[in-house]
Amino acid sequence: MILPLEGVAGDISSNIVKALIIFTIFSALANSIHPIFTAMSSTSWLTESMQIWLERSSRVIVWIIGIAIILELFGIQIGPLVAGLGLFSVAVALGAQDFFKNLFQGS
Repeated sequence: MILPLEGVAGDISSNIVKALIIFTIFSALANSIHPIFTAMSSTSWLTESMQIWLERSSRVIVWIIGIAIILELFGIQIGPLVAGLGLFSVAVALGAQDFFKNLFQGS
């Protein structure tokens, strides 16, 4: 051990090192998506715009999973956050329903 730390400082430094390792792994995964889609482009039935969309959404999903793991590492619970976002999106959809109904009816 290079710098022996105990207590809270040891826990924080250990979590920071773990977070950096997780960040490095997920960064490598996100950067490996482009070569995979490039290799698949010649044999794929997908159009170019579909491939671009899938590549970008795959990278976003990888980063979201990586960030969620890092937040869980520091004790931030992701489950309630995801549930809250789900309820928020339902509320926005219900609120926007009348707006779009009036927009299409022209009144």
